[in-house]
Amino acid sequence: MKDSIVRQLKALKDERAGGSPDARWLASTRETLLMQIGNTVSHERRTGVRAFAENLRIFLPENLMRAMAVPALMLLLAVGTGVSSKAVVAAAHNTLPGDALYGVKLAAEAVSLRFAPKIERTERRVEIAGRRLDEMARLSASAEPGKEAKIAKVAALFSDEMNGIRKDLSDLQKEEDTDTVVRVALRVDAKADEYQALFKSGLSVGRPTLRMALLNLDQVSVKALEILVEKQSIAANVLPEAELTSSVGKRIDSFAAHVAAAQDNYNGDTFAPQSLLLTAKARVAVEEAKQLLEQGDFRAAVRKVSEGADLVSEAETVKDEPANPTISTTETAEVTDSATSAP
Repeated sequence: MKDSIVRQLKALKDERAGGSPDARWLASTRETLLMQIGNTVSHERRTGVRAFAENLRIFLPENLMRAMAVPALMLLLAVGTGVSSKAVVAAAHNTLPGDALYGVKLAAEAVSLRFAPKIERTERRVEIAGRRLDEMARLSASAEPGKEAKIAKVAALFSDEMNGIRKDLSDLQKEEDTDTVVRVALRVDAKADEYQALFKSGLSVGRPTLRMALLNLDQVSVKALEILVEKQSIAANVLPEAELTSSVGKRIDSFAAHVAAAQDNYNGDTFAPQSLLLTAKARVAVEEAKQLLEQGDFRAAVRKVSEGADLVSEAETVKDEPANPTISTTETAEVTDSATSAP
């Protein structure tokens, strides 16, 4: 028995290390596997998106594949073009709410913003807000039924972009790269002027959603000016003092007109005493901003306009809420009178 075991051990010692298979067996098995693969897979070579779809079909049911087709294509196009939504937006460029591809355009824009670097995101939001303005103008000029609800939807989307820009500007304000921050603020300030003009020429701000959109635009433009004023002393490419004075003055005048329009809208509305009080306070803030600008205190002037914009925005928010019985018409009148005699 011992001799037999010894012979077997000596024989094993001469075998291939680790007991790996014999080369002839490997060759034979490889040929068999290749033959089986050839019998079960088409000889047509598939690459790119088609191959991806074929492979994905193995794991997903057919109805789910159909549901994923449009968003998957949008995502592939967006990522495949350097994280740019231009390819998809071009296909749906003229779409409006209710059109089949409008949701694709919005989704492409969202993907573009999600993957955008922080510095570029603000400028992309400004561009997207311009598209919303164009859509509002086209809807306002159209005669299609149900356009008011569509305008309200687009105006709300515009306000969302304005809120995003305002937050981005607040974040950028903390950056150490002053020149980049100033460049973005100048871009936003210029576009704010352009968008203000579009509102005046092509849109009636009597609609509540459009008034809110315009107020959000006011807040964004004031934030951009705030950055320019703050960086004036440390950056070489900020507006010269004369231009800065003119820009702040235009912003004050523009906002003063919006406050007056808001007050006209609330006058005679017995359910809006809070809104009247808030807009009266905003009017006081505007008058104070004018005085501060005359004294050369840009920062304080812009801050007062920002306070006024927040007050009018709050007035629009509380307009449809129940009236506060603690606010009397006398108190509102006192604030209004103080606005006319503000130092």
